[in-house]
Amino acid sequence: MDFEPDIIVLHWVSGFISHKHIEWLSNHSTAKKIFWFSMDMAPFTGGCHYSWGCEEYGSGCKQCPATTNILASKLVSNYFAEKAQIIQKCDIDLIVPNRFVESQAKLSALGFSDIHTCYLPIDSNVFSVNQTREFDKEIVILFGAANFKNKRKGLQEFIKAIDYLSEQVPFESMAEHVKVLIPGVSEEIRRLFKFDCEFIEYANSDEELSNIYSQAHIFVSTSLEDSGPMMVVEALMSGLPVLSFSTGIAKDVISEGDNGYCSPIGDSKSVAENLITYLNLTPQEKRDMSLCARNSVIEKMDVKKHSESFLKILNII
Repeated sequence: MDFEPDIIVLHWVSGFISHKHIEWLSNHSTAKKIFWFSMDMAPFTGGCHYSWGCEEYGSGCKQCPATTNILASKLVSNYFAEKAQIIQKCDIDLIVPNRFVESQAKLSALGFSDIHTCYLPIDSNVFSVNQTREFDKEIVILFGAANFKNKRKGLQEFIKAIDYLSEQVPFESMAEHVKVLIPGVSEEIRRLFKFDCEFIEYANSDEELSNIYSQAHIFVSTSLEDSGPMMVVEALMSGLPVLSFSTGIAKDVISEGDNGYCSPIGDSKSVAENLITYLNLTPQEKRDMSLCARNSVIEKMDVKKHSESFLKILNII
């Protein structure tokens, strides 16, 4: 290589850097330390980006439930063993984006030298609070995901929650006082909704996404399996309380009743009930939750705070 790194930080390497490339980098560079920043579960499993509750990566992925093929299962196990050998040989530290992923990573048998938590940064200047937001008129519920067709993102669970909400709140009251806002939805998915929602264009930049947050009062995340999602923290930074299943970053940042509500994973009825709780708050109570939402993440996840935390981890050496 024509440069001499002191540190190598692996980030999103899926598809172009394998564990064998990592070994080569360790052997052929001046780097004194390698860190691997995990965006999902792939760095500490036998290949799964999300394990859907499987904990076989804690014992070497010897019985992979993702396949019934004996040869394929053996390949996964061998891959895990090779990966573990290289990670231990290269003395690699793992960096994870939140405590939830940390708890998953600690189960891994791969043998990372250490595990550090460093929250991903959110630009507090881009994602800011809409100071003109009113809470005594129509309440806008925002739902969004990068890919609605991905089962992980919980579209069906959100639809069930809205259906249950519309059954509990009189139709006239829903139509007059509540609006559901959803960006980037195809015509095929629009037909799945019984309740009349407002569908808008997909956001193509942080600025466009920030504008969408400014139109809403509360954000709902029904991701079933997630290391984030980033929209949870972006919404909080924008002053939106968040209703979420108890997974990913939500477990780190949501304080029950202060800046949002958590529901058991997959429990759409609980999400709807939490929506009703929020809708029944006074305008001042909603305003207080909005202020708390931003304050709850700005100290942890502002860009400056992320930089400080990240540099502190790298300076361990």
